Amino acid sequence: MSNLEDEAMKFQGVMTNLLQGKAEFSSLVDEMEVLFRNIYQGKIPSVKLFRAIADKYEYLFEEHAELEQAFYEFTEVYEKEAQRQLRGEVVDKLSIYLKDKWQDRRCPVCGKDSWLVPNSIFQLMEFSSTRGLVIGGDMSVYLVVPVVCENCSYTHMFSATGAGVVKGTENWPRLASS
Repeated sequence: MSNLEDEAMKFQGVMTNLLQGKAEFSSLVDEMEVLFRNIYQGKIPSVKLFRAIADKYEYLFEEHAELEQAFYEFTEVYEKEAQRQLRGEVVDKLSIYLKDKWQDRRCPVCGKDSWLVPNSIFQLMEFSSTRGLVIGGDMSVYLVVPVVCENCSYTHMFSATGAGVVKGTENWPRLASS
């Protein structure tokens, strides 16, 4: 049994003891059941779903210290497991993409063919020469996975969305008009 399953069972137990039979909390119990079922089946529930439930019932967790503590411990383990899974998916998806698309894998600087693929996605944010770093509104964010030469540290950047690592529409950086 994984740490996530252990923490889910602890949280479910605390939640059931505190909230069982209280009609005003039945929707929380029902919504959390979906998360627990996924976890017990070895799946990691969607981060969006998890955060939506956490935000919706934050007031309830704050009212019950025991429930808040159990939820905090569960959340900590859940987030680590979700990150671990995401990182594994980054490497797997990018590796498949690179095998298909990257024909000449020799480094353009040193000529070696030994690359490190990090297990993370990074973002490049738009910069304006007049406004500095563009934040909010009409800003462009470009999701990338860098691939680094193990010999000389030259770095290729691959679009995370273009490589199929993450879903979404590509929002290519805008170039200033001259």
